[in-house]
Amino acid sequence: MGAGALDMSSVRIEPIAPAHIDSFHRALDTVAREKKYLSMLEATPLPQTREFVIGMTAKGNPQFVALIADEVVGWCDISRHYFPSHAHRGNLGMGILPAYRQRSGTNAHRNDIESRARDRFYQG
Repeated sequence: MGAGALDMSSVRIEPIAPAHIDSFHRALDTVAREKKYLSMLEATPLPQTREFVIGMTAKGNPQFVALIADEVVGWCDISRHYFPSHAHRGNLGMGILPAYRQRSGTNAHRNDIESRARDRFYQG
């Protein structure tokens, strides 16, 4: 089913889980290869991406994915600064697959995923 036939109300926002890593990797690679929005030109190899996600979770860093039918169509994460005195700061990472940008409801979903990541960041 193409993106044009999807109802954006079917988007689910969830904390990333190990089951999402392969799909997250594909989404990351797609956005990176656009060479427009991310500083990387392609996704890191899958084992490194898996290590990144598991490390983010282990450190309590918020990482959420936007899902449609269990496929990642977007993500948002915050990597906290490693100095304890700077723990209130972090780097924001996010991306949305091209087919889901500028669609009705996309801004609402982006705002939802950003606010969930921000809330989780401040929870520690």
